[in-house]
Amino acid sequence: DHAPARLAAALALVSERKGEAVVGLTRRADHLTLHPGQISFPGGHIEPGEGPGEAALREGEEEIGLDRRWVEVAGFLPPAPTRSSGYLVWPLVATVGRPDHPWRPQPSEVAEFFWAPLAPFADPSFRGVRRDLLPGETEPRPAVHIEGREVWGFTLGVIDRLLNA
Repeated sequence: DHAPARLAAALALVSERKGEAVVGLTRRADHLTLHPGQISFPGGHIEPGEGPGEAALREGEEEIGLDRRWVEVAGFLPPAPTRSSGYLVWPLVATVGRPDHPWRPQPSEVAEFFWAPLAPFADPSFRGVRRDLLPGETEPRPAVHIEGREVWGFTLGVIDRLLNA
């Protein structure tokens, strides 16, 4: 017997800026215990009595100042486990009609919120491997290097599934 996975939700916001499809990402605060400084989607624990959609939108409100009136929910991607922290995460995909709203990243959790173009994620020339190995890793993991940032792990997997949905 093994314990059930801890449950979480993530908010994959997509939009269009200057005629280009973009995805909303955060850089996690450097002082966080889990995944400090990593590029991620807004997200977190599913609270008791809360569904994954409600959790994803709540986390968007808390972490980046999302106003639910700005979004149209498109649906869920299949839930996926995180490799290191043991969560089973439901990614909720939602579109934002006006991506240049005044976003308010919560400094206790988020160092930065930004829109990343989706096209480089589909372009093999942007594909590489992580610059650093995590403790216990013997092989570098796939990564996309874009605008000086490294996107990998669960976040890269969700973007890949989004592009192939």
